[in-house]
Amino acid sequence: MSLQEGVRRLGLVAGTLGACAGAAFSIVQLSDLRHREARHAAFQHLAQSPAVQKQVTTIKSLAIPTSGTPDYATLAKQVGGAVHSSAPITPPPGYTLDSRPTPDIFNQIDASQKAKAVEAAESALAGSTDGWWVVRDDISKIYFDGRTKSISRIDTIDGQKLNDEAAPSTVDYLVLLAFPLAGFLLPWGLFKTAAWVGAGFAKT
Repeated sequence: MSLQEGVRRLGLVAGTLGACAGAAFSIVQLSDLRHREARHAAFQHLAQSPAVQKQVTTIKSLAIPTSGTPDYATLAKQVGGAVHSSAPITPPPGYTLDSRPTPDIFNQIDASQKAKAVEAAESALAGSTDGWWVVRDDISKIYFDGRTKSISRIDTIDGQKLNDEAAPSTVDYLVLLAFPLAGFLLPWGLFKTAAWVGAGFAKT
């Protein structure tokens, strides 16, 4: 067997081993993509649930813009209360617009509690690391992206932390096919080049 043929065979063996290594790496990456897809689906399912959407409605109704004078009369009508002063009329933590608290219950909330609720809601929407405490319907906390005002993370009472991460794209899955191919071509091409160079020296 000639040296050139020996190098060629070594290239095929190395390429096969490289392809196997690339395939193993692809399998590991595929598992990661599947887990990422599952986490994305779990987050979206929880974020769109009625329990979370009610909390989002509450937070956004509490987070009154600081610039200008809030329309207290309109806000009071939304929650079923009545305007008796210029103090902000906002639902307490734990109430939602769907709860429709009665005016008697609503007006028992003092101004300091209202201010704290508004401050907590504004802080949560601004992206505070403290988030928005829920502790009901299996939800512990809700966190927001301060730039988009959308939910960025949901903590559950059982300790799960579901982040808003993008689902894997078709391209991500197609890239996995490139690893076995690259694993074969790189060592095979290297030995092929070495055999070609060696053949050139042999002729001289």
